[in-house]
Amino acid sequence: MGSKYAVIIVVAGLFLTVLFSGCTSSDIVTEDFKGEYNTNYNTTLTVENSNGDVKITTYDGNTVKLDAEKRISEKHRDELDKTDINVTEEDNEIIIETVYTEPAVNRVTVNMEIMVPDYVNVEAVHSSNGDITIGNVKGYPTVSSSNGDVEVRGTTGISDVSSSNGDVTVEIFSLKEGVNISSSNGDIVAHILPTINVTIHMETSLGRALVSGLDLVRTLDEDDHITGTMNGGGHEVNISSSNGDVELKKLTA
Repeated sequence: MGSKYAVIIVVAGLFLTVLFSGCTSSDIVTEDFKGEYNTNYNTTLTVENSNGDVKITTYDGNTVKLDAEKRISEKHRDELDKTDINVTEEDNEIIIETVYTEPAVNRVTVNMEIMVPDYVNVEAVHSSNGDITIGNVKGYPTVSSSNGDVEVRGTTGISDVSSSNGDVTVEIFSLKEGVNISSSNGDIVAHILPTINVTIHMETSLGRALVSGLDLVRTLDEDDHITGTMNGGGHEVNISSSNGDVELKKLTA
């Protein structure tokens, strides 16, 4: 009896191995896209990606370097040819965008890694379905993802930053105007220089509002709603989440 059960277990194990092996990376078809684009000290960058991650960092060079990968399952490989990465260069502006040549085609994932010189101004980055990571670049970028985490660190400053379904992490070194930092479903952590003149509004529907390490003069202090000013007040920073904690922390330069 024991050997009979052993055989059954082995056969079942082989079946599971075959079952799961049907979902391996060998079923994914990829296509690389690389580009290099000239810049000057007035160059700005905008990125519009429909489905996939975007990562932007600086490097010691004088061109914008794009390294992208298109990914799709084997059975839909024909959609690779219906998904383009368009790069427009005009009037000191570089625009990188994913374009689907047929409206129904949206299954292709395009992951982008972009390196920029430290003088290029990053203006806006958007992805409908993917994480966005921006680090140590010039500019006050507007950043949004409809479904993914967003992280903006080491930039000159920030404009509006949002995710519809993901966590948001930002560092605030400077502000040109009032900004909104939001997530419909995720935690928000905002690190801010303590020397900035700012008016803070923090609110969450399902979570906690927290402030640590900052001299915030509070005008409202509740578990889920905090308002106040630093250094007499200034540009408004609105931090809100429908489902997650919102936290403001001291940023050390």
